[in-house]
Amino acid sequence: MTQKARVFVATPLDDDSQKSLQKVIKLLARKHWPVRWEPVEKLHLTIAFIGWLDKSKISIINQATRKAVDGFPLFTVEYKGMGAFPDLVTPRVIWLGLKGDLYHLSGLYKNVRLALETVGFKLESRPFTPHITLGRVEKGVRRKFLQTIGSGIGKLHQLSISTPWRVDRVVIYESQLTRQGSIYYPLQEIILSSSGK
Repeated sequence: MTQKARVFVATPLDDDSQKSLQKVIKLLARKHWPVRWEPVEKLHLTIAFIGWLDKSKISIINQATRKAVDGFPLFTVEYKGMGAFPDLVTPRVIWLGLKGDLYHLSGLYKNVRLALETVGFKLESRPFTPHITLGRVEKGVRRKFLQTIGSGIGKLHQLSISTPWRVDRVVIYESQLTRQGSIYYPLQEIILSSSGK
């Protein structure tokens, strides 16, 4: 019987960013919104969600991703404000925006996705919206309460976090679904060229 895995490719936060965003999430948790906040060690920027596949294909993902980032430089981005998907009227996903070297971030995103598509993986075609998902609103929340959450997020639109994020690696993860939420297991870690591997 073929083993299956639910796989995605992402860039995880560095240690300094994790510490800074842990403080932000603690402050948000004090608002007692019906939101399931992500553990800080899970925070990342998704490059490509591949979904369920045979585990034997993970080596193909690894090879394609390594080829895509070969020689790609280390770079730094910063955090800029909060928002929500699909919008602030009916927020479902609460996110933290990014600014700074979005040129290299976008290049990394495009390189990896193109490499994966070239070897046969079908990926969702969404516009690139650089963000870090901080939490998800629980199901069944009434519209009036959603608007309260959205209003609170709107007030944090200009939130400033001084700690920059040093993007130095790409990781291939397996996501296992549980009743308490998903658990991420790193399968392969690919270090960018300038990070002193």
